[in-house]
Amino acid sequence: MTGKDWGNAGKFAALTIALGFADKLIQSRAIKLRNNNPAVKSTGNYISRFGAVYEAYTLAGFGLYGIIAKNEKVKTTTLLATQAYITGALVETVLKTLTGRRRPNTYGDFEEAQPTFKGPFQKFTDANGKRSNGSFPSGHSTVAFAAATIFAVEYKSKSIIPIIAYSSATLIGLSRI
Repeated sequence: MTGKDWGNAGKFAALTIALGFADKLIQSRAIKLRNNNPAVKSTGNYISRFGAVYEAYTLAGFGLYGIIAKNEKVKTTTLLATQAYITGALVETVLKTLTGRRRPNTYGDFEEAQPTFKGPFQKFTDANGKRSNGSFPSGHSTVAFAAATIFAVEYKSKSIIPIIAYSSATLIGLSRI
């Protein structure tokens, strides 16, 4: 990494820490917006699915298109995006284990914003006693941005591709809030 890269990493860490102090406020406003606007809730749920199963289907579709069209660029980009998706999922799993941030719905009360960091290696259960994953970082957001970055970099000469890729990943991240 260059000095500039370390500077950017430091800025990202500082922003993450600063946002941590606004966590409860952000979460309570998001809950209020969701509860007072059914369209936001249904749209968020729909978009959220694109950060999981639908994204895997999309990658498979691109790969199939690359094979059928014999387009090496599409095949290579899809393989790189799939690798980034898997790597992102692994990194996200490790970070969730280390950060120990409890999901809001583990409280059984969806009306309250009570963000809690319990520390590393915590095992969480939801309101029904079922095992639950931690919530930080968002797996949906992590893998969406990992795949989006590959498409944005590989197709940077077509300015619409990075816009679509990062806009989609951003919407997936917002839907998880």
